[in-house]
Amino acid sequence: MSADTTRERLAGEMDGEQYYFTTQEQMLNDIAKNRLIEYGQFDGQYYGTKFDTIQQCIREGKMCILDISPQVRLYQCPQVGLRLYQCYCPQVHL
Repeated sequence: MSADTTRERLAGEMDGEQYYFTTQEQMLNDIAKNRLIEYGQFDGQYYGTKFDTIQQCIREGKMCILDISPQVRLYQCPQVGLRLYQCYCPQVHL
């Protein structure tokens, strides 16, 4: 499962593998229309996961685990039948 991003594709990256690459305009439109279960900004670029991506994963019989940063916006979404669990791990310094 891949998240969406507005950052430039790096050499060797394929759309839908590491990320779904999109424009900032499209990402902001998706955010405004509540199409993302979570999103955030890092280094001036948007990253986020669409509800459609999660639902496709579920249709394939898979379980979705999102590894997100604490500053992202995470939405509760009972209307699409998803149960969200949040786990917080303390920062470990090695």
